[in-house]
Amino acid sequence: SAKVICNSLEVLWMTMPEAEIAMPAIVPFLTHTNNRVRVEATYVIGCLAPVPEPALGTLVTLLSDSEGTVRANAARAIGLSGVRSESIYSSLEARLGDAAAVARFRAAEALVRLYGPEATNRTVALLEVLAEAERSDISYFRLIGFNMRTALGEGEWSSEAANDTFRELFAQGAAYIRSEAMAGLAFHSKTSGTPVPSGIKELVVGAQEDLNGLI
Repeated sequence: SAKVICNSLEVLWMTMPEAEIAMPAIVPFLTHTNNRVRVEATYVIGCLAPVPEPALGTLVTLLSDSEGTVRANAARAIGLSGVRSESIYSSLEARLGDAAAVARFRAAEALVRLYGPEATNRTVALLEVLAEAERSDISYFRLIGFNMRTALGEGEWSSEAANDTFRELFAQGAAYIRSEAMAGLAFHSKTSGTPVPSGIKELVVGAQEDLNGLI
């Protein structure tokens, strides 16, 4: 059943086996008829990036999926793939006007992860979507905005808004949100070459006791 498949995909996400082993098991579920299965599969395959070429083509197709979260997860996975092409750029660019906010934000994030400042010079709407994410009342969306700023070389640890956002994220009940917050911290620290400030470092130390082993 779809519930059993989703549970199995969540186990894969939490245990993070070698990508070479897990990918063949996940790829068939990217096109499953059940929306929830596609949501889980697209998210997990992004966690195992880089994505192999055959699956990458499927993810590009899924940018037009009927389910907004699937479109968002597909964009996230493409952005983490490191693969650049004109078809990928145009497919992501088309999603900047997506009706689902999370899909708009993930498409913008993918573009700046892959192309950096070149993307903002090429597509004016990208900065508008970035500003929208940063203004959001939802901390998860503001995290995506922070990731975008980092990819553009503009992210700042020192802002109180960033500290508040990460405090909210680590207090979230959903494990995938706490995991995304940790990934965002790692991405920013590596990209900026600056240490985690004390306020956020306390959150990271506390996360060692998280009930989710992956975190």
